[in-house]
Amino acid sequence: MNLEDIKLKFEELSKPLTSNGRNYTGLSGWKSCPRLMYYKAKATPQKEFDPRVLRIFQQGHDIETQVVNYLKAIPQFYIEEFDQDTGKQFEVSFYGGHVKGHFDGRVRSEYYFGETKKKLLEIKSANEKNFNSFKKHGVKKTNETYYAQVQAYMHGTQEEDEDLSQAFFVVFNKNTAELHYEMIDYSPNEAQYYLDCFFNSITARELPPKISDNPNWYECKFCDFNEYCHNNKEIEVTTVRQCKFTQPNTTSGNFYCTNEGCEFFNQKAESTGELCKSVNE
Repeated sequence: MNLEDIKLKFEELSKPLTSNGRNYTGLSGWKSCPRLMYYKAKATPQKEFDPRVLRIFQQGHDIETQVVNYLKAIPQFYIEEFDQDTGKQFEVSFYGGHVKGHFDGRVRSEYYFGETKKKLLEIKSANEKNFNSFKKHGVKKTNETYYAQVQAYMHGTQEEDEDLSQAFFVVFNKNTAELHYEMIDYSPNEAQYYLDCFFNSITARELPPKISDNPNWYECKFCDFNEYCHNNKEIEVTTVRQCKFTQPNTTSGNFYCTNEGCEFFNQKAESTGELCKSVNE
């Protein structure tokens, strides 16, 4: 009996998490560090995660499905998981599609909410420590990234027929399976602030300030971009998005070049070339 071989095969099946190939910046990526958001916006390669991390992400998806099934079973509580117009997950888009997000659904219940207006649904999972913080301090203080995410989601629905002005936020305790619920009100000013952060990250023409000059600062120490930010690690430019001379066209969703010597100057950047430089050069 060789249990180690089973473990190795299991690890092979849980392949390391690499870039998902998205050509946009996700609304789940808001951080208090402008430099980090810039690296994300420029599709800078991130650290390669081990298979264990991928399994943690998958666990989060499984928990989301579990919570949705619980909610569906509640009498007089109605949930929409997918956009009827597209058959896909609900999506909001900003700046020509350069910034996007997908939320978990919409819910309504006159019996429980006291009104028929639909609410945005967002489901997260947390360990015991963070779960208790959600209960005690709320979403914004515990995880502002999540708070920014739902504010931007709600903002993206304001011009639709069914605008969402509240978010029904559910947290699942991964240690005890306890659930915490919180209602988050839409704040136009806060939503715009977070979206401005995203806009600044996708349009910056030079490296924005970092949150700390100390590479061992807790937010820097575990950052995916620590080596680029503090040690100026070289970045290989493999896509037009990674070139520091490209700028997003917030109407067409493409990128155009700002380098006067480039054949794509002031035009749609079709491909990378010798004149392309990384954001660290």
